[in-house]
Formats: sequence, structure tokens, C-alpha cells
Amino acid sequence: MKKLLALAFVATSLTAWSGAPTAGDLWRQQSPAEKVAQVRGIIEGSQVSVDSFERYLKPTMMGLTADPAWISDPVHRGAYGARASWGRQEGLKKGLQRSRFGGKPEAVAALLDKFYVEPRNARVTPANAVWLVNTGAFKDDERKWAHDKVQAHRAAANVRWLTETKQRDKGRPTLAWDRTVGTGPFGTAKRADGATETYYSLDPYYAAAMFRVEDEVKSERLRLTWHIAKWHDLNYRPMTEAYRRTFRRMFANQDKVTGLLVTRLHKLTERELGEKKPKRAHDLSDATWGAEFALALRDDPEIVKACLAYLDAVWRSHWVAGKGFYGVVDLDTGARLAPGVKINFYGYFGTALAEVYALTKNAKWRDRVQEINQWVWSRRRNPARAYVPLFLDAENPEFSYNVEAQVSAKEAGWSDDSDSIYYIRDVFEQWKLTGMPLLKEIVSRHGRDYIEAAWLGDAIGHFTRHWWVDVQPLSQRMYGDGRFNSNYQMAHAAALAATAQEKRFFLDYLDKQLATFQKLDGVAGLFGQQFLDGGKVVPEYGYGMDDWGLSQSQEQYCSIYLAAYEAGGERKYLDAAKAQMDRMLAAGPQYWNPRNASFPPTAVRLANALGRPARAEISLGAKDSELRLLRDGAEVFKAKVPAEVAVIYLPPGDYTAEITAGGATRREAVRAAKPGN
Repeated sequence: MKKLLALAFVATSLTAWSGAPTAGDLWRQQSPAEKVAQVRGIIEGSQVSVDSFERYLKPTMMGLTADPAWISDPVHRGAYGARASWGRQEGLKKGLQRSRFGGKPEAVAALLDKFYVEPRNARVTPANAVWLVNTGAFKDDERKWAHDKVQAHRAAANVRWLTETKQRDKGRPTLAWDRTVGTGPFGTAKRADGATETYYSLDPYYAAAMFRVEDEVKSERLRLTWHIAKWHDLNYRPMTEAYRRTFRRMFANQDKVTGLLVTRLHKLTERELGEKKPKRAHDLSDATWGAEFALALRDDPEIVKACLAYLDAVWRSHWVAGKGFYGVVDLDTGARLAPGVKINFYGYFGTALAEVYALTKNAKWRDRVQEINQWVWSRRRNPARAYVPLFLDAENPEFSYNVEAQVSAKEAGWSDDSDSIYYIRDVFEQWKLTGMPLLKEIVSRHGRDYIEAAWLGDAIGHFTRHWWVDVQPLSQRMYGDGRFNSNYQMAHAAALAATAQEKRFFLDYLDKQLATFQKLDGVAGLFGQQFLDGGKVVPEYGYGMDDWGLSQSQEQYCSIYLAAYEAGGERKYLDAAKAQMDRMLAAGPQYWNPRNASFPPTAVRLANALGRPARAEISLGAKDSELRLLRDGAEVFKAKVPAEVAVIYLPPGDYTAEITAGGATRREAVRAAKPGN
């Protein structure tokens, strides 16, 4: 059957490189019946694949089984191949626009005949062409057709063709700074004494971090958590006040009986529950806000007390000893719903509790971190090895499904995905916060076993995203966030290694894989994000903006270098982290996404590793005063400050502040001391 499917996939997966048949060529070679069958397969496959994604990729939703007698017919086999191939692609790239296609196959096929008459459309696959039909692009508006055709071409991510014709960088979607980063201002906030302060920075990395969040902190509430524990020491009051506003808005909806917050259900959870959806609910994925508020607002005892009480309520309501977490609680009945909690969240919530322990030193929180990880560790698929399961069902923790390989439910129970390393990454953070021996064992063992199971060899130069738990690569593919997780895995395992030789053992694999990734793009010296299969780029794969071949999460590589530096103290990694961040700032966001929540803590972490800037508060006496800073007689900073106080992050040293207000100028000495002095 596998051989039969492989043959069926050929017709829908050939790439339109020079010398190879294009999608248009292959389409024209088919009979009318085969064309209709292929379109039918694409439509059905999109419906199945979207349903499977919405239902956490459960195998019962995939429906990719076929009767041997039925599939022996070449027309049926073509339809099945198109359906299976489309479902497979959809699951991998999380959906081409997450579209569920419709339409009569005969009518859609006739439109595709018209579409492929135009030579410029030859490289657009039938699946993308069917998507165009569903957008209404083929009805009567040729301009819309042309616009959507470009989007379909981007979705196909024909990176090689664009590269060969030197058009990729001209056509790549870009983000633009609304102004240069500069030295500020980066937001204004009220102080405890009633005055206001405005922020500036002569350190480029602190400046970039504050620039990134300046617009975000002006909103009524934060849309997502900002890893405040990792950069709280920046003492950036606009972010603190944004957390305060968000706390008030969220806790205004606290349920008095359960102590939980009334939150919105995520769309996938809502669809999963269907008719069981409660009128008022608490979604577990919002629970980490409790730790974020406590850390950000640690100077307010009442807020910390409220957050700890909320986290206690989350534990009582969502955690069941021996069964794990439930995703949703009905606030009217107290019923626990949605046992399908993925392993990622076991890591997220465990880290939140570990951060609370580090804040309060109350052993209760550390004990809960221990309980979570003991439960996960005792239920890993292969007890002889360090692999952890992908939890889709708290009642059946051995269950998972690997959509990439299209393996059976039984086989899938013995495979794993690099998404599980999100959990390992969190366990490492928990170990740093608590020092518990079990957490060290989990990270150390998983790192060594992962190399044995997932490394594809030095000639290929990268890990696989999926592997069998009996120590074999499931495929030769690496893509998406697997490339980040696998590198973090090596850095964290190295950090816990007992000897320099063992540290170098893990860091060697990190070096080899990063060298492979660095060869993928080369634009501005940044990292590529193309889909790899056995060391070779598969350019039709796409992840939104990443389908152009350049990672939009460039700060992750800076963070990986920093993790490697912290693991072994080798200066080359700190230098590489600085070079990576400098390339990002020089290239600007046309090549990466400054809106990523992980960017600010990474920038601050780099600045601190290079030498923490000093924090100087300069009282101006009045708003809109002019401030100049001089060092050794040379001007290093000048601004009109819209607050009574200027907070400036500076390289340590002695400065002279020249303040002009109301026509008068005064000078005062400013000593920017190293933190801790």
C-alpha cells in the first residue's frame, strides 16, 4: 500500500523546476475524468484535513483508508492520491489558509482548464488553483484573479524559481519600521511620586527591546504574555503598567465560587466541545497569566496574593491526580471538560509554577512542579528511553498521531515529534528555578537519546522532526519550530553536562546543524527557514511569510547562541549572538518579524551578557525640557523630554547632563555605575 501511495503522490507533488514538467503540463496530460477525480480528491482532502487539524489531528478524522478493489481503478487511485497528498500537506503546514474547499468537481475542473491556458500559471499547483476558485477569483474580476494568483504562488513557495530569476527579494512581503529605532523615546509612564518618566537607551539592544513593545503597552490590555520573568530587571515601567491594566480587566471577571477567571475558549477547543460548550468557562491556556501578573507586579502584595489564590484555584479545578490536566472547566457546574491537553502546556504551566516558587519560596509550588513532571515522566512511551508523549488525551496519555507519516494509530503511539521538546525546554527552565534532580535527569537523558533517534548523519547535517521511539528516524524532514527546539535541546543538555568533554559532545551537534541552516538563504546573513528533506530544500513548503525561505523568528537563533554560551562559556557563541542581533537590526524587519514576543527578552539577555547597561534617572524639573548628555566633552545624547524625569540606559561611566528649561540651562554630573556597584 505504501508503494501504491507513493506512486499516487507523484502526480501531485512534482515541483516545477526547470527541465521538469510543470503543474500545468501534468494537468493537461490527464483525461477529463482524471481531472475531475483529482479536483474531487483535493476538495475532500481539504475538508478532512481541516477537520483533523481542528480536532488535534486525531486519526479517526483523517479518514485516509481505501478498499483495495476500489483503489485499483486508476481514476479512483488518482482521486485517493490527491486526497491523501492534500491532507498530508495541510497537516504539515497547518493549513493553506486553513481552507475548507467546496464546489462541484466538474465545474471546478473546467475552471482549472481555463486557468492553465495561461503559461504564467503553469507553476501553480492544482491544490492552490482550487483554493483560488474558492476565493471567488475565477468569477468575473480579472484583477482579483491576478491578485489572488500571486498569493497562491506565494503559498506554493516556489523559492528556487524566484531565487534563480533573482526576484525573490523584490517580491518578498515586507514590514517597515514607522521610524528608526534610535535612542528613544520609548514610552512614558507615571511614577509612584506622581511625576512621569520617559525612557531612552544608548544601548542598542535595550533600545530595540523597548521599541518593540512601545505600541503594545499603549493598548487597554496586553494581548499576550511577554515573558516578563526574563527581562523584569530592565525595570521598564510602561510594561509594568500595561500588566496592571490587564490584571484589572481580567480579574474583574473572576468567578466568586471557583476563584477562576471567565475566559474565552480557544476556537479549536470550542469546536472540540461542540454542544458541550459551557456558557461560562475557564480555559487552562490562560492560567499562566497568574504567574505573569505576580512577577510583573511583585511590589503590590494584594495583587500577588490574588494571583496566588487564582493559581491555587486553577490547580484544584484543572488537575486530577493520576489523570493530569483538563483543558476547560464549566464555571456553572464545575465539570471538567476537554481532557485533550497537549504536552506543551504541561511545560508552560510547570514553568509558571516554578517562577512563582522562585518568587515566594513557598515549597507548595515546587511540589506541584515535581508532581506534574513525575506524572509525565512515568508515562513516557518507552520507559527504557527518555521520550515523552504528545498528550492529546489525558485519559489515554499513550495516544498520539503522526500526520506526517500517515501511520496508523497503533504505529503513531510509538513515534514522537519535536513539538515534545517544547516540554523539555520548559523543564530546563524549571530546573534553573528549582534545582530539582528529576528535572535535570529529564533534560539530560532526553538530549542524549534524541541524538541517537533523530540525528540523520553528518553528511545530511540536521535532525529529523519525527522519530520512532525505538531509536530510528521516522523521516528525513526538518521544518518549522523543530529547528529551534532541536538546537535548544543540545544547548540545554550541554548546560547540564558534568564534564567539558560531555558539553562539547552536545554542542558539536548544535554547531553542525546551525552550519546547515546557515547555508539555506544568506540574505543579510540571516537564517533560512526552508523545509528540509534529507539535507535538501523542498521549496514548495510554506509557513506563511516563512515560505520565502527566511525565518521570521531570527531572534530564536540569537537566543540559541546565548544558551550555548551559558552552557559552556565559549566566547564564540556570545560573539555569534551579537553578530546575529546586529544583522537583524541592520537588515530591519523586511527580513524578520520584530513583533515576536520572544524578541524583547532575547535583546535584553544579550545586552546583559555583554555587560549590563547602567540605569540613570535624571530629574528635569518640568516637562518638555531639553536634555543633553556629554561624555569626555562630546555630546552622546540630545532630546526634548515629554516628562519630568528621563530614564536612560547608558554604558557605565561619568557623564554631564545639560538641562534647558524655561530659558535657563543648568549642568549636573551623572555617574552611570555598573549594576551592583
